[in-house]
Amino acid sequence: MSNEWMFSELAQFADFDYLEGHRKGKIWLRNETFEIRWIFHATVDANTDAVYDTQNYKKGRKAELWRALGRSEMAPEEKVIILSTCSKKERRMRDILVGVLFDN
Repeated sequence: MSNEWMFSELAQFADFDYLEGHRKGKIWLRNETFEIRWIFHATVDANTDAVYDTQNYKKGRKAELWRALGRSEMAPEEKVIILSTCSKKERRMRDILVGVLFDN
């Protein structure tokens, strides 16, 4: 946490060169580890239901998320991770970083 913003580093991914230099990550869970490939950054309104409604993921409606973000749909079997934090641009906006998880 820097400058009193949790996950403030997410905003750096808005710079395409930064994203290109930081495409890979890793997440460790209790019983498994995943590789992450960060695919894009977006700044969205906090009220964008398609991004924050977890029922979209449970019901396999990822297409709604991709449309809301102006992206093409991904394969249904792909595991998606979305990190989100308040944007410094405007109070109601959120910086999000979207990635795909791969079994390690």
